[in-house]
Amino acid sequence: MIFLLIKNELIKILKRTKTWIVFGLFLVFMGVCIFGLYYEDKNMQKYNSPQYKIEQIQKSINYTEEEMSKIENSKDTEYLNTLKDDLKHYEEEKIKYENQIKNQDNVEQWKVEITEEIKGHEENLKNKNITEDDKTWISERINKLKYLEQNDIKPLYGYEFNAYNYIDTVVTILGLALLAVGISVFMSDIVSGEYNPPTLKFLLVQPVSRGKVLLSKFVAVTITALTMIMSTEVLAFLGIGISTGFNSGTYPKTMGVRYALDSSNIATQRYPDLIRISNTGNIGTFNELIIKALLLQILFIITCCSVVFLISTLSKNSNITTAISIIITASGTIIFQIFNFSSKFAHLIFLSYASVGSVITGDIAYMYRNVNITPYNGIIVMLATTIISYTIAHIVFKNKEILI
Repeated sequence: MIFLLIKNELIKILKRTKTWIVFGLFLVFMGVCIFGLYYEDKNMQKYNSPQYKIEQIQKSINYTEEEMSKIENSKDTEYLNTLKDDLKHYEEEKIKYENQIKNQDNVEQWKVEITEEIKGHEENLKNKNITEDDKTWISERINKLKYLEQNDIKPLYGYEFNAYNYIDTVVTILGLALLAVGISVFMSDIVSGEYNPPTLKFLLVQPVSRGKVLLSKFVAVTITALTMIMSTEVLAFLGIGISTGFNSGTYPKTMGVRYALDSSNIATQRYPDLIRISNTGNIGTFNELIIKALLLQILFIITCCSVVFLISTLSKNSNITTAISIIITASGTIIFQIFNFSSKFAHLIFLSYASVGSVITGDIAYMYRNVNITPYNGIIVMLATTIISYTIAHIVFKNKEILI
């Protein structure tokens, strides 16, 4: 009987106009992301090309030479010496990029650039004036560059148009309340919208428990949400991957970074600093990051569905449940980032784990200034929220008076 109920609920959901409007908007969002990432890739290729950089450096050279000619007979020798040093630096940079153009057919050029960057970072580590936080970042950057060098992997800059950057961008943007709000709009009336005689008469005249009816609704709407969201993301990922390749899957990504609170400056700035703990995190691959992020996103979607489902069960008015759901999901994502007092409790709220990619890498802790936001805590919080929300919804629906 439960499977028949789920089937009937799925048919009802798929017949709703709202279902296809929300899904259509999601498809538009995915299309905009594809165009945006493709456009950014083209722009960044232009701005990072040696030709463009030479043009900008030449402008700086011309400006510096003009300034030097203006103060050539001036007594301001300090400024003149600064300009001379700048001019020397610009000339060196220009020569470097000109050599890149000459050697652009050299497939090993990127290895030379990595070696130079490693040397530069190692020199910076010798500087006694840099902070511990900077030392940690530089050390991790050196390790990553050496990993690329040893494994013969060409470096990426994050703007490239490929399947992995695309899916990473999508889950990040969806984490900015869009996913939770979209689910709220989609299913906020899944229970409250059916408090009318034609729909609930079946509940009262057939030998079916209220618990089974409620469960069928929850399972059906959750399956629909998961299928529409995840299938679209996966198909877009595969489509872009087929056209651009899946080589980026082996690219190294740092995951599991941890932060600690530093209270040394709390007297002056009223809140502790968040510093990155050295030697935390591990280098995995882009494949590993995306798989973990998508699995965590599935759990987040289920949790979000359970919370909105609870809200829909508490009220008989669809407009009220829609408004409350949108307000809670939108404000709940933002408030815990804006206010310092609320960020202390962010790890206890499932909405804090919406940006699943940042949760896996560990960067989410820095965003919320809360060191307790970790993937493991996120899984516990979301599972607990799902169970509690559905349990309350079940109790409320089972004991609610339904008049025909």
